[in-house]
Amino acid sequence: MDCKKIVLVLFTILMIGQSQASWCLGTPVPIVNPGFESSSSSSIAPGVFPSADGWTTVGQGGIWNVNAYPYGYYPANAAPEGNSVGWTHGSMSQVLTTNLQSGNTYTLTGMVGAPGAINGNYRVDLLAGSNVLATTSGTPPPASCAPFPLTCTDGSFYVGLPLTIHLVCQGTETDFDKISLISSPPQSSSVPVMEGMWLLPALLAGVGLFARRRKE
Repeated sequence: MDCKKIVLVLFTILMIGQSQASWCLGTPVPIVNPGFESSSSSSIAPGVFPSADGWTTVGQGGIWNVNAYPYGYYPANAAPEGNSVGWTHGSMSQVLTTNLQSGNTYTLTGMVGAPGAINGNYRVDLLAGSNVLATTSGTPPPASCAPFPLTCTDGSFYVGLPLTIHLVCQGTETDFDKISLISSPPQSSSVPVMEGMWLLPALLAGVGLFARRRKE
């Protein structure tokens, strides 16, 4: 086999390995307005806290541009992503367009904060239909935001039902931002291929050495 064919084979292996790496690491699940930056109800202005596109609010809640109008509750540029956070005195939820798949692991992450010294106790639920798959709760640091992690590894009873994110204030006010959900399929026989990908640089170097010797 000449050098060109060897390089072509190695390049093909590399491309397959990269696609498998992306597949194994998981796929982002689409979320409408995950950073609470969009509102079609009204513009964001001082004293105006419009509803958040894509989210259903129970009780009070909406979008708060904390970077422009912190009102002394947050330091400058406190929003973890963009300029705004989603705030609520009750709850905010979103039914996603993605259904629960058998065997997949779902990782829900985001940032949660409390304005000033206000009680910002929270709870975050991941559901399939009306069934809770996983939940986490806690108390965020005052006047800042901290990450929350939530993982579901077994939802086999509810396969095919739509996934739902539920953000709950269990105190006076809780602020959320940068919501993300990753769906990771079960590991398969493709994983050992990725474990050998580190050999490709050495193989390519060997091809180069072989080519130089042939020329000599």
